[in-house]
Order: sequence, then structure tokens, then C-alpha cells
Amino acid sequence: MRKRRYELRVPVGSADDSWEDPRVRQTREELLKRFGRPGPGTRGVLRVGAHSGEATSQRFVELVLDTDDTPETQAFFTGYQRVLLERFAPSEIHITSFPVDVL
Repeated sequence: MRKRRYELRVPVGSADDSWEDPRVRQTREELLKRFGRPGPGTRGVLRVGAHSGEATSQRFVELVLDTDDTPETQAFFTGYQRVLLERFAPSEIHITSFPVDVL
């Protein structure tokens, strides 16, 4: 079966405690419960444009998950984005996906 990678980029307040943020922990636990073990994830700083045109820094955690490429999985992440938007409000939530060929 084809695989698809989902990358969820969620905002956090501090790089030091990003994995301890209760919203991040809850999100990770929900993904574990539904799909099993996500990838190790990464953390970093994303440059985003401010409303005034100036660039600001936003800290984020990125959760990575490789799973079966099914319409049900796609529908789950479409709905899950709404959950994350509410959980991490007022921030934007970035979920990207692309096919993965496992060799």
C-alpha cells in the first residue's frame, strides 16, 4: 500500500519546553493512539511575516507521521486541522502531506 507523510507544524512559546507544552503532548498522544508511533519530530524557528511587513520569529514543533495513503486518513487530517486551530488559537496550523516511497 502507498504511504503518505503528514507533517504538522504547531506553534509553541519556548524552545526549552516545547515538547512539554500540554497542547503538544495532547496532540502527540492523539496521533499515537490513532496511528501508532509518529516519527521523532523536529523543532525549530519558522520565519513568518508580521502584519506590518516585518519578519518575526515563531517557535514551532513539527510532528512527522508516515501512514497508509487512504481517503480516510486524508479526511481525518482535514478534520483534525480544525481541532488544532482551536487548540492552538489564534495561531495558524500547517499540515502538509506528500506521497512517500518506502524502499
